[in-house]
Amino acid sequence: MHLKLTLDHYLQEQGVTQKHLCEETGIRADTLSSMKRSDKVNLRVLETIMEYFEEDDISKLIEVIPD
Repeated sequence: MHLKLTLDHYLQEQGVTQKHLCEETGIRADTLSSMKRSDKVNLRVLETIMEYFEEDDISKLIEVIPD
């Protein structure tokens, strides 16, 4: 099993661009890009995103993919 950050899909569902999210939260665009393309997820950034969207279900941002 492995985990996949589904931020692009979530942003699309919410009708929010990455640029807008960065402007509203103060998260650097480079930070989001790095999280999306690597195996490392910054939990503080993930918390900030969830707080911005008032989201309490982390499974909407992270997908569990079985082997």
